[in-house]
Amino acid sequence: MVKNEKISMFSKRSIICTILVVLLLTSILLNGGLFFIAKKYYAKSKLVVAFPNTTFYQSANAALPAKQHKRVILFGDSRIQQWKNLPELEGFEFINRGIGGETTAQLRMRFKPDVLVLKPDVVILQLGINDLVVLGVAPNHATATIQQCQDNLKVLIEKLTKQTIEVILLTIILPAKPNFARMLVWSEKIEQSVV
Repeated sequence: MVKNEKISMFSKRSIICTILVVLLLTSILLNGGLFFIAKKYYAKSKLVVAFPNTTFYQSANAALPAKQHKRVILFGDSRIQQWKNLPELEGFEFINRGIGGETTAQLRMRFKPDVLVLKPDVVILQLGINDLVVLGVAPNHATATIQQCQDNLKVLIEKLTKQTIEVILLTIILPAKPNFARMLVWSEKIEQSVV
């Protein structure tokens, strides 16, 4: 009887130790994964500051043939960049100058080389959501963030209309449900700010 109780106690301890080891290993793996996700996003944010995308389309812009038709430039963030099959309309040429993840401040930095220098007749703008995503990590800056986004849009539109370039401003589309990594820095204020 005593021997069976010792075996039973040993089995319980063994099971508890096994569970604790599994939990510890799971915790280590999850923390390691979160560390690499955080490092990736941190590196991406620092690279954007150090190397803005002002030359991303430099080669493509230089390779454009002389303007023969009305030129329509799609300018903005990932919502524009994802337009792979551009319309083919007689008398028009469509040029995509979207870069995923860019804020309106970043788009302003490359506005001249990627839009104005190309002498467009029409510019389609789709931008602003990446400004608002900042509200997930800085909700106390909501008013300033929204104001900066609006100010940047206003500057771009004024520069275009000053040169009699037609502007088509697309509304900001509500963001998709965030993946697991982005849930950690997500806020309902993001969706509420898309008006």
